[in-house]
Amino acid sequence: MRGAPAASVTRPPRVSTRSPAGERVRHVLAALIAIAFAAALLGAGALAVLAARRGRRLRAAEEAVVTLARSWSEDGSSRGRLCAAARLVAGAELAFVAEPAAGGRLRVTAAAGHDVAVGAEARLDDPDSILARAYRGAAALDVDRDTPMSPVTHALLAGVRARSGHVRAVVDGGRAVAVLGIAWRHARAGLTREQEELVAALAGEAARAIERDAHAALLRRQARTDELTALPNRRAWDEAVARELARARRDGTPLCLALLDLDHFKAFNDLRGHQAGDAHLRRTAARWRRELRTVDVLARYGGEEFGILLPGCGLDEAREVVERVRAATPDGESASAGVVAYDGRSSAEALLRRADAALYRAKHAGRATTVRA
Repeated sequence: MRGAPAASVTRPPRVSTRSPAGERVRHVLAALIAIAFAAALLGAGALAVLAARRGRRLRAAEEAVVTLARSWSEDGSSRGRLCAAARLVAGAELAFVAEPAAGGRLRVTAAAGHDVAVGAEARLDDPDSILARAYRGAAALDVDRDTPMSPVTHALLAGVRARSGHVRAVVDGGRAVAVLGIAWRHARAGLTREQEELVAALAGEAARAIERDAHAALLRRQARTDELTALPNRRAWDEAVARELARARRDGTPLCLALLDLDHFKAFNDLRGHQAGDAHLRRTAARWRRELRTVDVLARYGGEEFGILLPGCGLDEAREVVERVRAATPDGESASAGVVAYDGRSSAEALLRRADAALYRAKHAGRATTVRA
C-alpha cells in the first residue's frame, strides 16, 4: 500500500554502562558468561540445581540468559536457543533468525514459537521486504499491520496471528550477517527500553551463535567423513547400515550390501609410492560415486576396502550395479566384491560377515570379480 506509513527505523541503542539500565545489561552479560562456563563445565542438570538453590523463580531475562548459555555447546542448536531467549525477553509469540542464502535471498534458519517459519525466504532486493530492509540497512525496524511488507513477511506474522513485530540486523564487525525478528499477537509500539537493551545484547550474541553452529556442523561432518576420499567413514557407514536395515525391515523393501576391495593395492603402493596410492584411492572414490544413485551409500570401510548400500535393489540388480562400479575403477586397476541381500532378519554384523565371506571367495577366485553371498 503506497499510502501506508513506512516502518519506523531505530538504531540499536548505545548503552552506557554507567546508567542503571546499562548496569543491568552489563550484569546480564556477565551472568551470561558465567552461566555459559557453568553449562560447559557442569551441564544443564547442574544449572538447574544452581538455579534451585537461589530460592526464587528466575525472571524472564535471567531465564533467557540460561537458555542462551546452554547454547554454548557444540550440539548445533545455538540458533534455536537464541530464538527462544529472544522470545522470552520480549514476551513474544515468535522469534526467528534469517540468514543470507544462495540466490540473493534471506532464509529463516531457526525459530521459536512457530516451526513453520523455518525455511521461509525473502529476496534481498525486494523493497517491500522488512527482513531485507533491516539487513541491507543494518538497522532495527518496528512493524505493524499498516507497514508495507512482502508476502513472506506477511506470512510469517500471519502464522502466529501477529499484529506487530520488531526486526533488527545482526551485525558482526560492522557488517550485517543475519536478521533477528520478533512478533506479538497484540498491537504495540515496539520493545520497552529494558527489552530493547536485552534484545540488542542477544542480537550481538547471534553472530557468535551462527558461528558456533557452523563450527559444530563442520565438526559433525568431519567426524563422519573420510579425510582422504571425502566419502562417509566407518562410523557413518555403521550408522547408515543400521538406518537402512531398520527401514527395510519396517517397509518390507529390498536392500543389498556390498564390500569391495582394490586388488593388489599393496603392490601398487610399493611400486608407485604412498602418494600415488592416496591419489588412486581418491580417484576410485570419485569414479565409483558417479556410478551410484543419490540414495545409495558409498563409504570407505577401511584401507583399500569400501562398502556400498543399495536400498530398493534385489540381489540380481545389485550385482549389476556392483559390476558397473568395479568397471569404473581407474588407473588400469581392478577390484573384487562380495554382495549380499538382506533377508529381513539378520543383524548388521551377520550381514557384513556374509558380504565379507563373499568378498573373500572373490579374491580367491582370481580377483576382478563379484561374488554373491
